Amino acid sequence: MLLGQVNLQSFTPQVGEENVMQWWKSCSDQLQQIARKGLNSLIILGLWTIWNHRNRCVFDGLSPNLETAIRRADEEREMWELAGAKSLALLTASIPGIGS
Repeated sequence: MLLGQVNLQSFTPQVGEENVMQWWKSCSDQLQQIARKGLNSLIILGLWTIWNHRNRCVFDGLSPNLETAIRRADEEREMWELAGAKSLALLTASIPGIGS
């Protein structure tokens, strides 16, 4: 979902991929410097969100909820951009003349 928001859905992990670090490196190697930094930030954000959601389920008794985790990740992405995550903000910026 996060990757789809920045038109990088082709990098979504596939069923059967077992090693996060290999998947991450493979994705990162396909992008130029500025996009790579943004992708790395987005992946870190996604992993951070999953870890936090899991901890809330384990320690606070919340029920796992994918929709909640995705919404939280999107909110966090917006906060990271406002805090100055320039490479991440460039991935989500609208480009004049491209798209709607």
